[in-house]
Amino acid sequence: MRKTLVQTCRKLCQTGEPLLLRYYLLAEEDGSLERYGTEIVLRRGVSEERCACHDVTPLSSVMLDLIGILARNSVTPALLDEILPSLL
Repeated sequence: MRKTLVQTCRKLCQTGEPLLLRYYLLAEEDGSLERYGTEIVLRRGVSEERCACHDVTPLSSVMLDLIGILARNSVTPALLDEILPSLL
């Protein structure tokens, strides 16, 4: 599996604490076919939260567009499983 950082976002949570969101493109080979997914990593202080969705699409361009939408809307790992299906 390959993991490539696509976008980074810095936000403040409701308490004013800084958050760092990283959005990754995941690429996995399945025989001769590559399948793409994403992983979101949220860092708050020293704690880290992550969620990955594998095997979303065989098209890297589609996955990159989806990652762009997730990043623009500051989707967190906790919401990825709920949000991603509605974008497909």
